[in-house]
Amino acid sequence: MAGRLDETREFKLLNTLPLNREYCLAQPKPDGEYVPIYKMVKGQSIAARYPADQYSVELALDPDWPGLKLPSIIGNAGNLIILHKDVANFIQTGFKAEPFEAFSFTLTNHKGRVHSKDYVFFGPLALCACLRGRKPDPTALERQLVLYREKMQDAGDIFRVREARDNVMVSAELADALVAKGFTNFEFTDVLYSDR
Repeated sequence: MAGRLDETREFKLLNTLPLNREYCLAQPKPDGEYVPIYKMVKGQSIAARYPADQYSVELALDPDWPGLKLPSIIGNAGNLIILHKDVANFIQTGFKAEPFEAFSFTLTNHKGRVHSKDYVFFGPLALCACLRGRKPDPTALERQLVLYREKMQDAGDIFRVREARDNVMVSAELADALVAKGFTNFEFTDVLYSDR
């Protein structure tokens, strides 16, 4: 049972498409060998289908985006969570992130050359049935999530909304820690709560 309102845990929506033009932006899905990446963004395991040679999976930078600088989280339009390995390790070792999957890959630049091998596709597998509904937001293209606060109190620090699995929630503690640690390009969106 949740405690008083000011004692309950808070959560934020992770933005997988930050548009800071200083940093690079990735294509929405990998090239090359077939990987069921669409399953990962729905909270499904792809471990059995991911190549043994993880670096054979290539993800290209968006050719129409000017930024080339590497941030801590790389934005993309495919709802993928693309984290630098240091960030993934920080989340894994310091917060309640289980269960999840993380797979390495090769990031290529606009000329098809290796840009980095220091990132992973990070896939939270934990689900929380907490969606109350969606409310129109005049300042955004999508409706704002309305979540049941009480149902989230026993959730981990990163999880997917069961009824809308491309939405990844992080605890306020994790969001604050990522920013305080100096990890770059992270953006979070507030959600609305319903207590009934």
